[in-house]
Amino acid sequence: MSKKIKFISVLVLIVFLSSGVFARAMMSKRGNSRMGHHQMMKTAGSHSPMMLYRVLKNRKQELKVTDNQLNKIKELAFNWEKEMINYRASNASLRLELKKLLSAEKPDYNKIKNLMNKIGAAKTDFFINRLKVKDQIKTILTKEQLDKLAKMRKNLMMNRFKRKRDNRRNSHHR
Repeated sequence: MSKKIKFISVLVLIVFLSSGVFARAMMSKRGNSRMGHHQMMKTAGSHSPMMLYRVLKNRKQELKVTDNQLNKIKELAFNWEKEMINYRASNASLRLELKKLLSAEKPDYNKIKNLMNKIGAAKTDFFINRLKVKDQIKTILTKEQLDKLAKMRKNLMMNRFKRKRDNRRNSHHR
C-alpha cells in the first residue's frame, strides 16, 4: 500500500473517530443502540415529555395538576414525539449515506466531512430543541409541582439503587 493511501486512510479514520457518529456506532456494537440518546437525555432532562405527561396524568391529584396544564403538556409531548420520529428517520438516512461514502473505492473527503458536519448539526439541533421543550414544561408547571416531581424522581432513583445493591448482595451469597 502506498504512503499516500495509508495517510488518507489514517486521516479518514481520525476524522471518523472524532465524530459523534463513531461513538454512536460503538455503543450500538455494545448491544445498546440507544445509549447515546439516553446519555443525551440525561443531560437535557431525564424524562421524555410523553413519559412526564403520563406521570402527571397518573398522579394528577397528588401533584394538583389542572386539566389546562395537562393539555398543554400533552400537546408538547405529541409534538416532541413527532420531532423525534423525524430526527431518527433523517439521521438513519444520513448515516446510510455516510456508510456509502466511506465504502467508496475513492472516497470524496469533502463530501464525507460535509455529511458528518450535517449529522452533528442535526444532533445539536435535536438536543437544543429538547432543552427548549423542557423549559416550556417548566413554565407550565408551578414551582411546587416541579419540586414534588423532583422529590418523586429522587425517591425512585434511590429505590432503584437500593434494589440493585440488594440484588448484587443476594447474588454473591448464592
